[in-house]
Amino acid sequence: MPTEITCATYLRPAPLSSELRALAGEWATTIDSTRQSLHGRIPPTPLHEFDTDATALKLSCAGIWVKDEGATAVGSFKVRGATAAIDALPGGTHVVTASAGNHAQGVAVACAARGLPCTIYMPAGADPVKVAAVQRLNPAAKLIIEGQSFNAAYAMAEQVAMAEGTAFIPPFEHEAIIAGQGTIAPEMLEQLQARGVGPAQLHAVFVPIGGGGLIAGIGAYLKARYGDDVKVIGVQLQGAAAMHATLSAAERPASPLSMEVDPFAGGTAVGKVGELTRTLCEAFVDQIMVVSREEAGAAAFLLARDGGSPPEVAGCLAYAGLLRYSHEHPAAVAGKHLLCVVSGRNIGAHAQSVLSSHAATGVPHLVCAAQASGREVIATQEMAQYQDILAQMRRPLVPLQRAARL
Repeated sequence: MPTEITCATYLRPAPLSSELRALAGEWATTIDSTRQSLHGRIPPTPLHEFDTDATALKLSCAGIWVKDEGATAVGSFKVRGATAAIDALPGGTHVVTASAGNHAQGVAVACAARGLPCTIYMPAGADPVKVAAVQRLNPAAKLIIEGQSFNAAYAMAEQVAMAEGTAFIPPFEHEAIIAGQGTIAPEMLEQLQARGVGPAQLHAVFVPIGGGGLIAGIGAYLKARYGDDVKVIGVQLQGAAAMHATLSAAERPASPLSMEVDPFAGGTAVGKVGELTRTLCEAFVDQIMVVSREEAGAAAFLLARDGGSPPEVAGCLAYAGLLRYSHEHPAAVAGKHLLCVVSGRNIGAHAQSVLSSHAATGVPHLVCAAQASGREVIATQEMAQYQDILAQMRRPLVPLQRAARL
């Protein structure tokens, strides 16, 4: 039997106050305005319904929904925030940024659309697929590989931008970035409504966390519209959970905690979150789960089986959290709908191979957990396909059909 996997969970200590809901309303107004400005340039991404009978556990929820941000022009949600931030810059501005990969692609394509010069810093450990994509999306971009970690690349980019007087566009600690990422929320709520799922049927939305920009925007919008009736649950990878560590501290630290992170976390391998994203997550995020590599691998396996190509590591986290939450809280989710955001599908061969190896451990763990609780599990004939699906995960990815670029 696989080794037991247990990781920590942070819970928001107090319900949403009237003051915080008013603040959420201000953010929701900004997000709606940003969405209008992006209309026609960033097509809506698909919302897929996953048949709960096709998952490893026979879950008690009424439905699982997957918001697939891997279908954008750059293969992740990052193009939303990058475009919103760069829209606000005057013509001729030189843009500088730092990124583990996906934000770099968003900035590259947004600068190309505006005709703005840009310099992009990426760490030495960035996925080669993401590095190549930056060069493809904007051949005129100046790409600099700097440092062994995202934090090192970020520090250098910020230093250079300050010294040269250029515009530094950070990947998460920026109001326009957060508002741009937040446009996912009204989009997915409209898609749910069109499929007959309203707020009374929606129990929780699961969102991956790196620096916190994505969940800050989504969380603010959901709290503005539904208060605490719909839970906002963040998910981080064990070994790369800076937001969880910061919010879980016994006393509120003067600034967000800094930590060494597991590079396996990919786009969520952020060692220190921002002050703005920390504040918004404190206000609008109900819970932060920390999942293991094996849980991420199991989620990738299920997404590959039910949704085609596996997402990148960061893209697996929300689904991993959803699966564990459903197992731990069957009564709470019974008859309700759950939604998770798959943040991106930019994954290289090495990361894909490592992820598949963790899936080989993680899926049996899910099955054992289901058996221990007396639930049904994957049908025998489906389990026979197990090795075939793992082999598929190890093969080179088929290029995704993505939305038109800006």
